[in-house]
Amino acid sequence: MTEEICEALTRNPSVDASEIEVKVQQGIVTLSGTVDDREIKRLVEDLSEDISGVREVQNQIRVSHGQQMTGQTQGEQVQTGRTQGEQGQTGRGQSTTSGSRTREA
Repeated sequence: MTEEICEALTRNPSVDASEIEVKVQQGIVTLSGTVDDREIKRLVEDLSEDISGVREVQNQIRVSHGQQMTGQTQGEQVQTGRTQGEQGQTGRGQSTTSGSRTREA
C-alpha cells in the first residue's frame, strides 16, 4: 500500500513528493514532511485516501513558508525530485554554457 500511495503522489504534477514521507500500518497512513502550500497538503491527503485499503490518514505534513513563487517552482521541484541524476547533469551543462559565454565575450 505504501508503494501505491507514493506512486500516486509522484504521478500528480502538482505534488513534490521528494519531501513527503509515507508510513502505513494496518491501513492507517501517516504523512509527514513539507509542502509549499495548504492546497498541496490537502491534495496529498486526498490522493492517499483514494488508495484501496486505506482506513485513515493522519496528515502531519507541514507547510513551508520559505517559498514565494509556488506556481513554477512546484513544477520544477516535481521534476527535480523525480530525476535527481538529471539535476546534476543539468547543473554541469549550465556551468559549461556560462563558461562558453565567458570565452566568447
